[in-house]
Amino acid sequence: MNEELNKALEQISDSHIDEAASFQKKRFPWIRSIAAVLAILIAWTAVWGELGFPATIITPTTTASSEPHLQTPTTPNAPTTPTAPTTPTAPTTPIGPIVVPLSGLVAEPVYPEQPSVQTDQMLDIYKSLNSFFGASIQEFLSGEGNRAYSPVNVYMALSMLAQTSAGESRQQILDLLGAATIEELQAQTACVWNAHYLNSERTKLLLANSLWLDNSNLFDPDTVQILADNYYASVYAGDLGSGEMNEALRQWIDAQTDGLLTEHSQNLELDPTSVFALASIIYFKADWVQSFSESNTADGIFHSTEGDITVPFMHSRTTASAYYWGDDYTAVRLSLDHGNAMWLILPDEGKTPEDLLESGAYLSTVLPTASVENVAYPTIHLTMPKFDISAKSDLIPGIQNLGVTDIFSPQTADLSSLTDANAYVGTIEHAVRVAADEDGVLGVAYTVIDAPNYGMPPEDEVDFVVDRPFLFMVTSRFGMPLFAGVVEQP
Repeated sequence: MNEELNKALEQISDSHIDEAASFQKKRFPWIRSIAAVLAILIAWTAVWGELGFPATIITPTTTASSEPHLQTPTTPNAPTTPTAPTTPTAPTTPIGPIVVPLSGLVAEPVYPEQPSVQTDQMLDIYKSLNSFFGASIQEFLSGEGNRAYSPVNVYMALSMLAQTSAGESRQQILDLLGAATIEELQAQTACVWNAHYLNSERTKLLLANSLWLDNSNLFDPDTVQILADNYYASVYAGDLGSGEMNEALRQWIDAQTDGLLTEHSQNLELDPTSVFALASIIYFKADWVQSFSESNTADGIFHSTEGDITVPFMHSRTTASAYYWGDDYTAVRLSLDHGNAMWLILPDEGKTPEDLLESGAYLSTVLPTASVENVAYPTIHLTMPKFDISAKSDLIPGIQNLGVTDIFSPQTADLSSLTDANAYVGTIEHAVRVAADEDGVLGVAYTVIDAPNYGMPPEDEVDFVVDRPFLFMVTSRFGMPLFAGVVEQP
């Protein structure tokens, strides 16, 4: 027993005690003694872990304090040399969101048994998010080639980032997300999560979050607990940037997305100097209400920006879809199970998806807060390409363009709600994959951060042939944009 205690004490470097003492010395001269006591408690925790007893990892403070109460996260039963993370058994499709049993799990969310939200609640929330969705879709879909973006996924990641930040850094994120206070954002995010949880045989819509802490830094346990409770984040601790923790992060993403983004996640690595990291995913799979017959799928010509190409086109004749028109575009809304939908937004001849993104006129059709008058329900002879597109992007330039700037500079970043380390946001990686075939739509993503021209009404029957670059959007039953993209080459 004494030998195990001595070994555990040896694992606590003087730098940990000095760091805690120097951090608090300016405020409380007696904090060094507390740091020493904390070191002994950590040692005993390690001993109990070696003996097989459960260790309490993070205990939130129960009394308010003017200064953050910081703690160093420890890994359950952590040996001197980190062991390789446990490989999760990834299901054929996610059954979650799931808590992936990786080495270093120190806190886990308690998911509600029966998530439910009233429609009027979501409409109120959507009004506050309307500006963010419209501006960010335009920002992140601008460019060339196939592009894809998940507004809800990035919203969840930025919400967690707001919780870790303070001061002007937090205020800029709150302004972007349309929340007056961090408490309002907490409630808003929990509502969005609950409203968009679906896990049935024909429809899955799953949101999952995680927080990754570096063991060499101090963290506020209250903030950690809020992220677990209000944002449903799993919390992992270890040596960030190491091969073991990089692999653990990749395994978490692959398990939550059913391995559909491995092409992008396989090279994901954290900076060796990382203090913490946030990861958020969305998994969506839904069947068409009226599916396409595979026997009607045939090759055809798609007029891409780089020349004509031959791709498989799906064909259907339907009276169940709505047809819309506006300045420079027409659109159809295709129904998916549980009230979800895919929108196909086709620029008029001579126009491009970029023209539509710049004008934003299509938003008056797609967004649930809009009053749509240009709508009819004719028989639609639909021809659309099967497609499976993916994209990975760095979100920092776009988020800076949207008004969030302080968080990315070491001189101005304020992440003191979680840690007093000199931390700033160095990267925000966003990867998306969306596919549509005869059965339905599949989408996954991760983030590791006034007067319309009514035009002429349609005829009783309409040919809607999507044979040139187009926009698409996948919306939830509450109308929230889950995915948006531009297809240049199916």
